[in-house]
Amino acid sequence: MELKAALVVIIQLLCYITPILSTDDTSQVEQNMACTGRKAVHFYAAHPSEIDGKLELIPFPDVTLNEGFAFSGASGIFTAPVNGIYQFFFSFQSTRSNSNNHWCLKVNDVSKVICHSQISQGDTVGSMCTYMAELAQNDKVTANMELKAALVLIIPLMCHITPILSHDDEVEQSSAPCPGPRAVHFYAANPSPIDGHMDPIPFPDVTVNVGFAFSGASGIFTAPVNGIYQFYFSTQSGRDNMNNLWYLKVNGVSKV
Repeated sequence: MELKAALVVIIQLLCYITPILSTDDTSQVEQNMACTGRKAVHFYAAHPSEIDGKLELIPFPDVTLNEGFAFSGASGIFTAPVNGIYQFFFSFQSTRSNSNNHWCLKVNDVSKVICHSQISQGDTVGSMCTYMAELAQNDKVTANMELKAALVLIIPLMCHITPILSHDDEVEQSSAPCPGPRAVHFYAANPSPIDGHMDPIPFPDVTVNVGFAFSGASGIFTAPVNGIYQFYFSTQSGRDNMNNLWYLKVNGVSKV
């Protein structure tokens, strides 16, 4: 990335892979479970109306997908149905006030991700925060917010799970094809302020690294197998009127 006197509060990077593998693949990437053990837990929910002020638990009345029935839109609480590695996306739109606005994703009432936006009067901004973690069965995940006279137009929340399951789990079966794809997931963050040019960005806080393909110290992800890889990269810029650039590179070539 290249910043011009701007402060980055937190930078998060995560990855999910749909592998393209041959039957003679001999890599050491961790095997997923047998097809008979794969389960599906996905949900997509939104709060489509404006919110102004502090809200400890954000309800999401518009639930368009709830595979596995682990999310309650009325309460805004997601309850992990099984042990697994869960991936969450939380996006929001704040508008038209010079206020300091905070959103949190919590696990069992403990803040894990803090999202922030501060914009000038009359402006609007859209943001997305991400979180991936290994959760235990019955862990509770919620979203809360504290806005100071700011409007939120829509807050969608979605989830994907890579489960760690036993054969007697009763979450809805997935229709994922067989046989045996590999699992490659990681979630990493740089929670410290960064000011200036940095290439590459290190991510010292690595909370998930299934497949061991990511080095937090170097900030380098090395593809362990041929596959379709999906990356998410979220950032938070500080309070300077500067032109800030972030890049995702493949083999040193800028792609995003």
